[in-house]
Amino acid sequence: MTTCFVYRFQSWTATETAEGGAFDRLRRNLSLGQSTSDDGTSSAGLNARALDWNDVDGFRVKGDRERQWDFVCGSDLVYSADGANALARCLAQILSHMKAPAVGGDVTREGRIAIAQTCGRWGGHGFDEALYRALRRNGLTASPVWGDTLADSDELRQHVVVFRIDKEEDATNSNQCANDDDWLDIEKDRASHPLLRAARLHAAKEAAVMTAMTDEERGEAEASRLFDELG
Repeated sequence: MTTCFVYRFQSWTATETAEGGAFDRLRRNLSLGQSTSDDGTSSAGLNARALDWNDVDGFRVKGDRERQWDFVCGSDLVYSADGANALARCLAQILSHMKAPAVGGDVTREGRIAIAQTCGRWGGHGFDEALYRALRRNGLTASPVWGDTLADSDELRQHVVVFRIDKEEDATNSNQCANDDDWLDIEKDRASHPLLRAARLHAAKEAAVMTAMTDEERGEAEASRLFDELG
């Protein structure tokens, strides 16, 4: 993050979970090379605060509960399906209190959220699709604004994409079915959205392998899949 970008704002708050000593490590890292007060505020206007994605209701700008966040950003935040769901709920709640952006406005000044995701991790799609579905269930969209989307490639590899998180124009269904995917229509995005890309390519690869199998081999593969699901 460049210095000129950081100093567009009066202060920055870095968050981390309080579990596993992660928050303590964050505070130590922020204190390196600068003085830090007892409340976690550094001389450069950087603050450290613990944030529980499942309990974000009281998370407001420090010292002013009426003032809302101007800009929220994060990178590679999702490592499980549960984490994707918690993050999406957290972002939806924070975004609901942010001021509406002006058309064509500066993403860093108009109440926006941006997250970077390394898509296609762990030999497949990681939790990309889980994040996509969780965001949609919470009335949010993820629009790629920077990075390597690999839109014209079928290569299955890791690639970093930065997404702008916005409220869906019509979030009626998401508000009613926050825990149900039956209403989600993702087919229009499946062929082009970076968060669905690796899952689509992975499914196509598996389908090609199945097509090349004999009937006996397909039966054995299906039995193995069902056994894994039961396990």
